[in-house]
Amino acid sequence: FPTFAKVYYYRTKDGSEIDFVIDDMRKITIFEVKYKNFTKPRNFKNITSFGQIVEYDKAYIVNENLNEVFNDLIFIQGYLIEKVR
Repeated sequence: FPTFAKVYYYRTKDGSEIDFVIDDMRKITIFEVKYKNFTKPRNFKNITSFGQIVEYDKAYIVNENLNEVFNDLIFIQGYLIEKVR
């Protein structure tokens, strides 16, 4: 990401949250971090709700074991995060 990118945290009054919202003035990329193993990918209500308010480019689910694209979510293992552009 460019050095001028801004990093935000998003949380609603009802407790729904997005861990990292990165805005580089051209696109918005979001990251949800889960310290767990997934047996299969799934949708996340918080990301769906956020997408209804803010148009984002990509959504990453950083996790322990799963590398897979599911709908518009990109599941990626934590150690691969440096590969995200």
